[in-house]
Amino acid sequence: MNPMEKEKKIELLVLVIFTGFICAVVFHLANHFMGRGYPYDTFLFRSDDRFMDFFNPLRGSSDLDPYNPARINYIGGYLPFGYLVSFLFSLTRPWIISLAIFITLFITYLIWYIINTLYRNKKLNFAERLNALTLVLLTYPILFILDRANFDIIVFIFISLFVYLYQRGRLTLAVLLLAFPIAMKGYPLVLLTIPLLDKRIRDILLTGGLTFALEIVSLAVFKGGLAIEFSKMLASFGTSYSIAFGSGSLVRFNSSLFTLLLFLKPSLITSSWFNRAYVLLVTAFFFIITFVIYKNNYPFWRRLLIITLMMILFPQSSGDYRLLMLYPPLLLFLAQNEKSSIDKVTTILLGLILIPKAYYVFYSDVNIGIILNPMLLTILLIIVSIPLKTQRRTD
Repeated sequence: MNPMEKEKKIELLVLVIFTGFICAVVFHLANHFMGRGYPYDTFLFRSDDRFMDFFNPLRGSSDLDPYNPARINYIGGYLPFGYLVSFLFSLTRPWIISLAIFITLFITYLIWYIINTLYRNKKLNFAERLNALTLVLLTYPILFILDRANFDIIVFIFISLFVYLYQRGRLTLAVLLLAFPIAMKGYPLVLLTIPLLDKRIRDILLTGGLTFALEIVSLAVFKGGLAIEFSKMLASFGTSYSIAFGSGSLVRFNSSLFTLLLFLKPSLITSSWFNRAYVLLVTAFFFIITFVIYKNNYPFWRRLLIITLMMILFPQSSGDYRLLMLYPPLLLFLAQNEKSSIDKVTTILLGLILIPKAYYVFYSDVNIGIILNPMLLTILLIIVSIPLKTQRRTD
């Protein structure tokens, strides 16, 4: 397969996204006009629950008591700094204004980030404006995270800033920024693999210290103080896990391998050996793939893409809004100077991952995306992890 130029990759990606979006809209509109309601008339979650990933944490943290056991049914299990962030948003009243600020911040930042990464602030022609517009408004993870208004929006901003600064040589500041998303939700911890491969041990230690400080300060300002809130937090994590997986609520609109396995065999959730075996297995795969990256000295965009794919696939839960985290490596892949024989298949797979797929519903609102997204992510992970030669452009 011949290597592709930057413009061709962008055109192919936009074509896949636009086609996938139009097909999904036509399909769900047809279901709507046939009188078929939720979940057949949308690829998003229930309209009566829109933006609740934003409002629920605000409800739980507005009085600085986020780990109150009475709230566990709806608030979830964020780390302390995540709830401190939601508390800060709760200070703006009414909360609909806070939501408007939250979404406006995200869309404005996303437009800047896409244009700056792909086109380096050049004056855009009409086609380039359409490309940017497609990436901002027509992809499934963007539409899904806007519909949910999930705080992964803040996580994404910090991760993309890490990527932006790391690429520009501001390594210590870039790595330090990872402390904030790690302290919010934990899973971005795996991104420290990138500075680890570059032997930035001091930066990693500083980031670990900052993360710890953010969590301690957050717990200390909560209602019961550091010791009591720490105990409540531990209890909250165990309860929220059992509620979420026991009810099956996290086995929908999810892209992790764990939830795929639970969908295929629901009884596994009651098997303690399965949780342990899964954690051990994905940890082993993570270290094996990281060793492959180390031995082959992959370029930055490829290392980032591999780590990001594992960051989405391997946790026990990865809501579909987390597919948004593919944007930094995706944009770097489109803009990078190296070319390889897997350019076309990588572009197509990324496009397929970013389009809606709710064409078949198994039960309730669990659709075929629960199978297709983990499969596409796994195929892409295998392809980009295999060592191959690249060609460097001379322009």
